[in-house]
Amino acid sequence: MRPEEITKRIQHITEEIRTLQQSLDELSNTGSEAERHHLIEDCLQPEMIVDFKAAVDNLRIFLWSYLEAAARQSGGQVMDYALQAYRIRRATEMLEMLNKTAQRAGEPLPAVCSFFERIQNIAHLALEKHENSRQM
Repeated sequence: MRPEEITKRIQHITEEIRTLQQSLDELSNTGSEAERHHLIEDCLQPEMIVDFKAAVDNLRIFLWSYLEAAARQSGGQVMDYALQAYRIRRATEMLEMLNKTAQRAGEPLPAVCSFFERIQNIAHLALEKHENSRQM
């Protein structure tokens, strides 16, 4: 496969994954807990999800190794910046997911929520600072 074909395929798959994520988010936010459970069971068979997760995990590991190798090889700030921005974004996403999980459980945890908000603010400030230093 030619490089430009690979590039187009990556762009297409990236868009498909984003669309799939949106659809799954909408599905998980509809109706009552029982309705969500029923809808998800109808759409997502365990074997299919395990296969999909394995494929995504394998690709993620490959891409992560590629990014780290490219950063070492280039020795440049561009790849280092990309890795740092990715790490900050992933940490922020994980904290947001933990916050959503705590909120869904219906537990009155104001101290925990404020902790997550603080961590999220720190992550956003660090990302902004890093992006601003990159623009200078």
